[in-house]
Amino acid sequence: MDLYSVVACQTGFPKGNLAKNLNNALEIIRGIAEAYCLTAPVKLIVFPEYMCGWEGDTAKEMRESGIEIPGPETDKLVKLAKELDLYIVPGSWIERDPDYGLPFNTAFLVGPQGVLIKYRKINVFSPCDQELSPHDLLTAGYDLKKNPLFPVAKTEIGNIGLAICYDMVFPEVARQLAYNGAEILVGCSGWFNPYGSQILDWWNTCTKARSIENLCYGVYMGSSASFSQQPPFSASGYSTIVDFEGRVLAKMGEGTAHTFALFNIDMLRHYRKTSRQNNMLAQNREEAYDYWKIPKRKMYPELAKKDDMSKAEQEELECESFEEFYSKYYSEEVRFPRLGEEWWKKF
Repeated sequence: MDLYSVVACQTGFPKGNLAKNLNNALEIIRGIAEAYCLTAPVKLIVFPEYMCGWEGDTAKEMRESGIEIPGPETDKLVKLAKELDLYIVPGSWIERDPDYGLPFNTAFLVGPQGVLIKYRKINVFSPCDQELSPHDLLTAGYDLKKNPLFPVAKTEIGNIGLAICYDMVFPEVARQLAYNGAEILVGCSGWFNPYGSQILDWWNTCTKARSIENLCYGVYMGSSASFSQQPPFSASGYSTIVDFEGRVLAKMGEGTAHTFALFNIDMLRHYRKTSRQNNMLAQNREEAYDYWKIPKRKMYPELAKKDDMSKAEQEELECESFEEFYSKYYSEEVRFPRLGEEWWKKF
């Protein structure tokens, strides 16, 4: 397979105007495909979390203004991907599913063939995020055949798996994607300030580690949304592209910018199939570990029927889950502080 270019598009769009944001994104994609093809053809373009801006401040508002995937919005992206003969991860979007009252935070991959996969964020960043996690619905009839938790798209440029923001600090997400066949990990994030300086150390460390652990190329996107675009926060940027041994191929700072790197999937496959050292996928001793059998995070199947949720309500569920886990962990009653309804009303 020939070398090809992967472009990281570090941008951010204001909330409240999805149609305009989508049109702007389509123009950016067309420009990128033309501008970055001099070294090698552009075959993959990646955007960050909340790529078109969320459309509301409550769970109900977000759901009502979300999109269906596939749908009219994704049709426009597929049409452009077919015209340009490339693949696009247009970040994550708020997804409206007719079977559920609350929305999902969903990343998806489109190509000339259509919407190839969609991934719904497992590790919701509660209580700031107001979306459903499929994990909460596993005992409420969630259809894993229709919506697998960790889908991987097999394409001519490599096998691609998706994750969203907070997912990247959980090694299990990337590991499951790798065992499902992923060779390219795409992490779409929107880490926000004022916590960006602290989180960036996590993000840079964990994303590189996910590629090293799983012998995967990584495209790890940060949003550049400003305070005026997505109040009350601004996003911290610092998108990174790494190879399957964790080498940084390209990196950005804060603000709106683009960068690119060259991928060679044949080289990755050769390494996986010939290296006797540092071959973690083949050397992992899964049977030696049993921590995954121990219940930790509670599920909340009742959320399947809920049509709205305040941040304070979500905070209560989060604290309840923490308390149950640490009370058992330390064999003593643990109580987490709540910020409360009045505090969350500010946001």
